[in-house]
Amino acid sequence: MFRRRDPKTDVIRRLPAFADQSTRRVADASKVLDLVTVEAGHTLLTQGDLGHEFYLVVEGRARVERDGQVIAHISDGAVIGEMALVGAGRRNATVVAETEMVLATSTRPYFAGLVAEFPGFGRQVRQASEARTAVPA
Repeated sequence: MFRRRDPKTDVIRRLPAFADQSTRRVADASKVLDLVTVEAGHTLLTQGDLGHEFYLVVEGRARVERDGQVIAHISDGAVIGEMALVGAGRRNATVVAETEMVLATSTRPYFAGLVAEFPGFGRQVRQASEARTAVPA
């Protein structure tokens, strides 16, 4: 019996956080992840806002600003917005798309489950959080 491949699962498998998982496991993750495309100039996150979702960059580039100053650039494979879901709930930076971006996204209720069920994703979240905590405010 042949099984039709899910294009969303194929896209999510390209993310480093899920690259080492079986097709079935990636399909499980894709049930709680949505794919969205945003245009260059779109503000993904605004510093100080409450955080309800996170993003994984499939394709594209964005700049990260804190207090109006560019502090970093992010691109393919990066996780965005996890700090508000791990910590106090407020965004600590503004993130603006510099190019068209394809993103995998989900919300707070699914975040902890993804971290627990997918070690690569959990590791990426921890590493990103540690690196961003080290960036001077």
